[in-house]
Amino acid sequence: MTTYGFVGLGNMGGPMAEHLIEAGLDVLVFDALEASMEPFKGRAKIATSLEEMGAQADVVFLSLPTPQLLKKSALGKVDFIRRAAPKSFLIYQQRDQKWLPQFKSNSRLQTLS
Repeated sequence: MTTYGFVGLGNMGGPMAEHLIEAGLDVLVFDALEASMEPFKGRAKIATSLEEMGAQADVVFLSLPTPQLLKKSALGKVDFIRRAAPKSFLIYQQRDQKWLPQFKSNSRLQTLS
C-alpha cells in the first residue's frame, strides 16, 4: 500500500491529508507544531521527524507556507529532499515559484501550482 506523507498541516496540507484519510488511504503526517498533528492522532500515522517521514512515505506533499521554510526544512540541516528514501516522490505546493530553479537539480521534487 502506498503511504502518502504530509509535511505541514495548515490551510493546504491539513485538508488534503483529511481527504486522503477519509478515502481510506495510508497517511503519515508531520508538522513542526505538535498541536497541528493532534487532530490526526488515531486516524493517521504520526511522524516524529522529517527523517522518519522520508524513510516511510512513498509520496510526500510539502505544504509549507513560504519558500524560506522549504529551504530550512528540505535543504537545511535535515536536508530532507536529498535524504528521503529513494522511492519517495516529493511534491511542493506553493504559488510563488520564483525560488524553483535552485531545486531543479533534484528530479524527485515536483510542484503543484
